Amino acid sequence: MIVDASVIVVNHNTKELLRKCLDSIYKNTNNITFEVIVVDNDSSDGSVTMVKNEFHRVKTITNKENLGFARANNIGIRKSRGKFIVALNPDTVVLSNAINNLIDFMNKQSGDIMVGGKILNFDGSSQCSCWRFPTFLSKYLAQALFLIKYIRNPISEKMKMNILGRDQVQEVDWVSGCFFGVRRNTMLDLGLFDESIFLYNEDVDLCLRLRKLGGKCLYYRRSMIKHFTGAPRSERDNTRFRIVAGYKSTVYFFKKHRGKMYAYLFHLTVKITWLLDFTILLILNAITFFKVPKMIDKMKLLGFLVIYA
Repeated sequence: MIVDASVIVVNHNTKELLRKCLDSIYKNTNNITFEVIVVDNDSSDGSVTMVKNEFHRVKTITNKENLGFARANNIGIRKSRGKFIVALNPDTVVLSNAINNLIDFMNKQSGDIMVGGKILNFDGSSQCSCWRFPTFLSKYLAQALFLIKYIRNPISEKMKMNILGRDQVQEVDWVSGCFFGVRRNTMLDLGLFDESIFLYNEDVDLCLRLRKLGGKCLYYRRSMIKHFTGAPRSERDNTRFRIVAGYKSTVYFFKKHRGKMYAYLFHLTVKITWLLDFTILLILNAITFFKVPKMIDKMKLLGFLVIYA
């Protein structure tokens, strides 16, 4: 039987956050038919047992290994039966009528669209929900200079589309993969998520492919969720994993959409920067009379990245 929406949640060791997410879906979604599918990527924290015991309406798919975000989402989408697909991260909380508003809005639109909602931090402040497509320089500043804690620079800030807020609907380059809706037929036409990407940039890739097919991405601020950025959650606690996964997905994205030479130059530039940073930290550590723990941690991380990333 067809339902209005299939909500796909990919989980890996985020039991407590997942519980809050699922609870918010059922409490704040009304007047539409929907299903919730949790695709679990080999969690070891009891997530699957919790879902089966506490949320009997949820369809659970259990993978025997961590297949990554894209592949797990695709498994859930293939098993779904909704007219619309709603992708939702487990570290989110759905606010009142967020999914209803999203589905109602998409029903009134024509053509191939992907719609992202307004995302709030847990304290109620706004979180960036949509961006311009990445460039060599914007990604370089984000990934090659990651050791400079959250640097603010005009180029990185320009990529964020924080100016949105007054208008209910705006067309944007891409929307956050933590919460968006898309027609099932559109998703199938796109070939689903690119499974060559394990984690990060799969949402950017999907939105760019949609644009190339003549579709568009929209920001709709009447559909709101909270996103627990910075909360403890699986691999994202592992700085090394996070940086390497983000870097590799960026190189792949550039190679796919900008060409091999563009990707190679980006890779070379970032590697040189990491090597220079590593050398400088090594010298500073050698000449410093006392060891600085944070400096040592950064040096170890950079050394790993220079060799393996």
